[in-house]
Amino acid sequence: MRKLLSALLALALVSTFAAPALALDPAQDLDPPLWEQWGYESYEDMLTYWTEEEYAETVADQRDWETRKDAYRAAHADELAAFDAEAYFLAEYPWYSSKEEYMEMYGLADQAAFEANLLDAYVIDKVAVEDYRAEWAALQAEEPERTALFLTELDGWFAANYYDYEDIEQYMEENSWLTCLEETYLEFFEEWNGAYAFEQEQALARADFITARGGAPGELGILLNDAYLTFPADRAPYAKSGTAYADAETLSAALGIDVPAPIDGYAAVRSAAEKAGLHVYWDGMYNTVVLLDTAALAGRIDESFTILNGLLARWTEPQAGTTKETDKLKGSLTLFDSLDGDKILPFTLDAVTLHSAQGFQVTGKYDLSAAANLLKELADQGEEDIDTYLGELNDLLALVKGDFELRADYERGALYLKSALMDWLYTLSSYQDEELSPDTWYAASGLYDLSGYGTPQPSEKTTVGGLLCASAEQSALWMSPALLYDEIQSSAEQAAQVFGDGAFTKSGQNWTLTFGLEDCATLLDTDVDDGYYSLPEKLELSLTIQSDGTVTGAFVYQSRDYDYGSGITRVTADFALSPKSQKLTLELHTQNAYQLILELSGSTAATTQEPATTPPSGANIVEY
Repeated sequence: MRKLLSALLALALVSTFAAPALALDPAQDLDPPLWEQWGYESYEDMLTYWTEEEYAETVADQRDWETRKDAYRAAHADELAAFDAEAYFLAEYPWYSSKEEYMEMYGLADQAAFEANLLDAYVIDKVAVEDYRAEWAALQAEEPERTALFLTELDGWFAANYYDYEDIEQYMEENSWLTCLEETYLEFFEEWNGAYAFEQEQALARADFITARGGAPGELGILLNDAYLTFPADRAPYAKSGTAYADAETLSAALGIDVPAPIDGYAAVRSAAEKAGLHVYWDGMYNTVVLLDTAALAGRIDESFTILNGLLARWTEPQAGTTKETDKLKGSLTLFDSLDGDKILPFTLDAVTLHSAQGFQVTGKYDLSAAANLLKELADQGEEDIDTYLGELNDLLALVKGDFELRADYERGALYLKSALMDWLYTLSSYQDEELSPDTWYAASGLYDLSGYGTPQPSEKTTVGGLLCASAEQSALWMSPALLYDEIQSSAEQAAQVFGDGAFTKSGQNWTLTFGLEDCATLLDTDVDDGYYSLPEKLELSLTIQSDGTVTGAFVYQSRDYDYGSGITRVTADFALSPKSQKLTLELHTQNAYQLILELSGSTAATTQEPATTPPSGANIVEY
């Protein structure tokens, strides 16, 4: 193990900044001088990079290290007299192809120098082992309970965290820089104890959270929004068979409803809360039943978004029947090539969507014909064995222009896709040779919750607060439900900084918003001058909300060249969007790489035509 010497030298460097030291008397330097061992031409040349004090500290540490090695040599003279340099080299340096390669690497002129070098390395390893054993013994004496628990749990912890190894012996063998078992213990203990410390820190944070909201850590709690319910001393809530029960009288007062209860006066918390219109979650980490009054919370949030909510009301006005959306997308992709000339790939996509409360139906066509020439060119430039793939390539090229249809059934939560391109992909991925039916549909059933995507009903109202609260259902899948209320509040505060009423200025009947780099810095709680790695080079957003619900504006984003030459990306967009017509132009340009231009135009109107939400009777349906 040779890393200890380097570690000592690094430690010497650090220690020089912590305590003052005297300059070194040259007569007290090592022999040969340390500066010479480091490769400097002279003592003065070394002082260009080191101070005299730093050098003196390092020489003192190195002299101490040499003293310790000499002490080991004196105490183990018989052992070192029997040292076999050849055997040690083969065992400790298997990555060298030969002894000669090692000697050339370290400038060893003859066999005597080779043996002396390896003997010194052996002594360094032995002294390092003594140090690690002493350090582990000191740690055991300092923390006897923690180290004893660590040794008890070590095998199971190792198996769970280092499952690529059969045991610790294999780990040490494959990580040959480890000198002894005690060094391995020290390494693993730091990791094991760090994980324990993290868990303890999280447990303390949870306890502080509960206490700050009026709860009692370790006891079953009922959290209503941001405060725990308080129960009489002899009427604490309890859980039985996966159901939480609480004092009915307390629940009635907190929820504002009459909560009936059996003789013991306890009622099931979930059923009572859901009756009051609350969302209910269980949070095992906090031992808490979480009740969210999303309706009240959304109402408070919406007080800061009256302008944006007015826009959303325009865009989500309930339709009596079906709407028909007609969209056209034109695009152009330019691949920059300064040697062979730029390659320009135009493409188009046209789609018509029928949308009702039951589902939607999209029929469309696409044209990627220009990509065929590029694919052929790339195939011609490929390896000779590309011929084996030309059959599949030609099949694909025949599909760069075609049509598709997508149907969605909200009631079943199912999507259905029909496309010749999809037929080709399915056949290729499933290794099927038989020809598919020309009326094949690919179904994704039960994968999506589409129940909330129907046309809004007259009683429904889409607002910023409602959207933020609705996100709680998804957030509860990956974060502690006890934190949802604070998370929604925080998200609302951030959104208000960008899109809240205070961000708009009125001009006639219109509202205008601008958002730039300074605003982004404020939102991220940083400074433009200090935010090089957290802020883009340029950021500009401007939009105007007109009284009829039309939104016009522009957007500019430009990244920084963090890697000095990797390429700057710029995104620009202009848009004019209304409930009845939409127009958007977007450009994505990465320096010296590509440029993508998209032009989208669309219109929306009421229609008497109803969408087909399921495949035709008798169609071939493939679950995909």
